[in-house]
Amino acid sequence: MVRVGERAWPMERLRQAGRISEAGVVIAWEAGQASALDTSEIGKGRDVAHDVMFAFAYHAFFPDGRWMLGR
Repeated sequence: MVRVGERAWPMERLRQAGRISEAGVVIAWEAGQASALDTSEIGKGRDVAHDVMFAFAYHAFFPDGRWMLGR
């Protein structure tokens, strides 16, 4: 998930859309964005990892936050 303020966008929605523009923000995703967490050279890193555990943390720290599900 990507959090901006009190709102959160699921990574799967962003991956499918490629670009989301709503609530005053623009969020973009494309394959091949390397992670800085798995190697000392960012360019050799795997695609940026994401996990549903971050969603759990968002809900814990922002219980009144708004999920931007695009429905």
